[in-house]
Amino acid sequence: MRVTSRIHPASVAALASVAVLLIGDAPRGVALGYGPALPILAICGASLFARTRRGPLARAALALLLLLPAVGLRVWNERVLMLDTEHLEAVRAITDTLRLSAGACTGLDTLLVGAAAAGAVIGSGPVPALVVVGGAVGSRLARTSLVHAEHAWIAGDLVGAARWVGVTSLIGWVAALAALGLAMRWRPGPGLPGWLAVALVTGWLATPPVRAALNALPVPHSELALPTAEPGPTVPLPALDPHSESFIADVRVGDHLVRERLAWDCVPPRLRPWGEVARPTVSLAMPGSAGLADLDAALVPLLHHSICQIALPARAPRGRGPLARLLAWPVVVLKLDRPPVGTRWGAIDDAGIRWTQGGESDICGLVPTAPLTIATLWAEAHSALSGGCAHVVLVPAPWRSVDDLDDLSCPGPAAARPSG
Repeated sequence: MRVTSRIHPASVAALASVAVLLIGDAPRGVALGYGPALPILAICGASLFARTRRGPLARAALALLLLLPAVGLRVWNERVLMLDTEHLEAVRAITDTLRLSAGACTGLDTLLVGAAAAGAVIGSGPVPALVVVGGAVGSRLARTSLVHAEHAWIAGDLVGAARWVGVTSLIGWVAALAALGLAMRWRPGPGLPGWLAVALVTGWLATPPVRAALNALPVPHSELALPTAEPGPTVPLPALDPHSESFIADVRVGDHLVRERLAWDCVPPRLRPWGEVARPTVSLAMPGSAGLADLDAALVPLLHHSICQIALPARAPRGRGPLARLLAWPVVVLKLDRPPVGTRWGAIDDAGIRWTQGGESDICGLVPTAPLTIATLWAEAHSALSGGCAHVVLVPAPWRSVDDLDDLSCPGPAAARPSG
């Protein structure tokens, strides 16, 4: 009879954890590999717990044992997330990092509830169960806040996105520690160090690795006197100095098609709209006082190597929060390939942009008509991107002297123009 009484709680705990896993979302995706470990650990934990004095230390140890599947899933998801951040499209890297960080939470709340249910059946007590359930709630709330952060970032609400990311970084810890405080007030007693260890582990599990993922993204840092601006979106690429002897090598020329002559061809039709086509991108560190001629000289080798998109970084005051490091290096993204028919064209000089041709298209082409500084180009391009232009095209130097700007659109005769 004694053996039966020891096995019975283990069986019930295993069934309880399996029931929670079937109800929740853990059996799907990567979490499927960690879910089956929970009932196995419940059986082992119940058998070991029955042979102890069942004091506070043993109860805390049991709770930590049942958290091992969630720990494995959390570590795995973070490693996968960090690998994914190394292969993201540059202009969408921050958006995709927020989305992938939210996905890294999938299944954790279910594993936490399953651990709490198994522990409660075995007899670990109400304190660890409430703490772990609080962490599960925090994990679900953190995932929801990351979804809001992604939507805010896409909508251009940088303050809202930073606020939601900040909430994500804290809510898991707050939920676990708040649950511990309520549990200890409801059931005061010895064992606070053990319960605090459970709360800290649970808080870490409930917190998505978004801060580590954002910190892993590079910033276009440069010691040059870049244009100054307000904090804004960036493209997480190292800023390259076009005057450096290793400039072309840093661009990784081998990854792109090398052209025999400089041509401004039309982009072949694709399944994605023109503005959403993925383009090789290079971040160029240009002093704000530099002239457009310096940029034109840097564009020649880029165009020869099929680089058709550049990011020009600026310097901004750094604020607080996980996104502050990225927002301190705002960029304007300029496309270099030929835009489609209907593009809104404007002439740009140091006095600003004069829109001359085109309708209400969100694709805007800039044709420099006089020398201007990089600071002016940055400010005017940023103003265009903030005022209705979703994409800005900078016409390369060899094609700026056309009489009719519509000839610059695809299809048109500008593609046959030599490099000069």
